[in-house]
Amino acid sequence: MAIITKKTYPAVGTGSQSSTTVFTDLGIEINNQDDLDVYVTKTTAGIAANNGLRIKHYRQNSTSPLDDTHPQVGDTTGLYSPALTHTGGTETLNNYLISADNTTITFNTALPSGAIVTVERRTRDASSDYTSFAGGSTIRHTDLNNSAKESRFTAQEARNKSFELESKLFGGELSDNVNIGGNLTVAGNTTFSSTASGTTLNLSNVLSVAGNALFYEDVTLGNVAGDKVYINSRIASNIVPENSSINLGQSGSNRFGSIYGTTLDTTSNTTVGGTLTTSTVSSTGALNLTSTNNGAIKLNYNSNQIFAIDSTGIVVDDNILPGTDGTYDIGSNGLEFNDLYIDGTAHIDTLDVDGNATVAGTLDVTGNTTVNNFECHNVKLSSSMITTSGSTGTLTDTAGNITCELTTNTSSTFTLSRASNFQSNKSINFFIKGYSGKTIAWSGVTWVGGSEPTISTTKWHYIKFIYVAGVESGNLIGHSLGDIG
Repeated sequence: MAIITKKTYPAVGTGSQSSTTVFTDLGIEINNQDDLDVYVTKTTAGIAANNGLRIKHYRQNSTSPLDDTHPQVGDTTGLYSPALTHTGGTETLNNYLISADNTTITFNTALPSGAIVTVERRTRDASSDYTSFAGGSTIRHTDLNNSAKESRFTAQEARNKSFELESKLFGGELSDNVNIGGNLTVAGNTTFSSTASGTTLNLSNVLSVAGNALFYEDVTLGNVAGDKVYINSRIASNIVPENSSINLGQSGSNRFGSIYGTTLDTTSNTTVGGTLTTSTVSSTGALNLTSTNNGAIKLNYNSNQIFAIDSTGIVVDDNILPGTDGTYDIGSNGLEFNDLYIDGTAHIDTLDVDGNATVAGTLDVTGNTTVNNFECHNVKLSSSMITTSGSTGTLTDTAGNITCELTTNTSSTFTLSRASNFQSNKSINFFIKGYSGKTIAWSGVTWVGGSEPTISTTKWHYIKFIYVAGVESGNLIGHSLGDIG
């Protein structure tokens, strides 16, 4: 029959332990009450560092503080574990008394709810703790029986401890496998070498390593998909996969949240299912941005969208500026854009139109205009648009006849000529604002009256040029009746 040498009561306020001071039915056989160690474990101790640790209380009729004389304070022998601290607060020991029949423990003050009381027999084994016989003295049978009982108690405690260790380490009988049902705390380094590869270490609870833990060869964490690995510290080395087939995260719902890094360097395609926010993107090959399910590709600056590609095309919400003035083109000679829509002003140094150009509104030209094979309908050009030698003016077209309103400058002669592709059977009507001493010079023209007309002072003069059947002729038709300003 097994002999009980240790008992743990239910937590105060649970099960059969309704009392906060009285603990009955001890059930441990003793010869001396000093052979019992009584421990109390509190969730919240007076000193935070002692929370959840069992603390030995004294057999006396009053409370006492936990101080540096307590056997667990600063203990390095392992005889009284775990080690405690007496600093960082005030810890009061409730302390206790044992009934005369050794069955009931009564604490001096109430224990808090949830406190756990553990009682363990620890038979003193010093040579002077029990019966000693002096030379020539009488030996009583009681003394002999007590001495034998104390020896038996010590053996019982050792046997029960070995059973407890066997259960904790191997989960039953002694075997090659080590099974730790509680917490394993390693204060120093723990090394599992390859010589132990034939055995199994099963941890059903928590492995706490206060020092360094070194694992050699292959290491497997978890054996089913539901197992989890928690990393609360910082990783101080590179994480290098065995090969490029190893993934970080998994397709579907097993994805990481946010990834914070300084550089993303990939050698194959990178797929971003949501929004990619970055300061710099560079690629040694082609940089392809692909959006699926009719999603848009957007570029933002300071949280403002400036560029987007969607089903309608390229949408720009800001200015488009070249890196260098007058250097880069839009389109090329072999790759031309189709239509150009501008709702504003087009500032162009040179406009080269290969085909037809249609202006639905007003075309204002502030500089000189050179036109080859010019055909115009209902067009008027403002001053300084038509330049001939010695004159400037405006041009209109009415029923196929071109009318020019010329304003003289400081030159004394208007020198005019017919373009080689001027159509036959056409005429040009000139209205010339006269100044004193000005003449019209037109090479190859036969003038009515035999000579170039002279322009009178301060009047509008009407001159008609006709080109019929290869013959050019000109005539001063008349002038305004009155002076002009």
